[in-house]
Amino acid sequence: MADKENANMSTEDYLKRILISQKKIERINRMRLLVQITTSAITLALVVFIAVRVVPQVAPMVSKIDASIALVNELADNTNTLVKQLNAADLSGTVNEARGAIATASVSMEKTAASIQKVDFEALNASIEALREVVNGLESVFGR
Repeated sequence: MADKENANMSTEDYLKRILISQKKIERINRMRLLVQITTSAITLALVVFIAVRVVPQVAPMVSKIDASIALVNELADNTNTLVKQLNAADLSGTVNEARGAIATASVSMEKTAASIQKVDFEALNASIEALREVVNGLESVFGR
């Protein structure tokens, strides 16, 4: 049916249709250009916003992160040094020596306690009293 309609059209009608189509295409192209310009403007505005607002805030954070990483590295080095020093200190040998000293002291204390229990304190007190009487007697002889 479109072929019959086109066959009955004059050249002037064809040119009018072509002109109308071109105007529609120009309008569509203008809208496409407007959308592209708008998109470009929005993208440019976002880039400027990021450059102005976000980058200055990120730069101090980056320096703080660098400082934190340096502190963590220093802590790791200090920890490694401490571990080396602890390994060199032979703590297990020191602990074994301390256990031996405690065991020896414990045995000595048990012997001392046994010796103290063998002492006859009543006889000791009696001897001290007798010694005091002798010293008192000697004081009177020597005039003190």
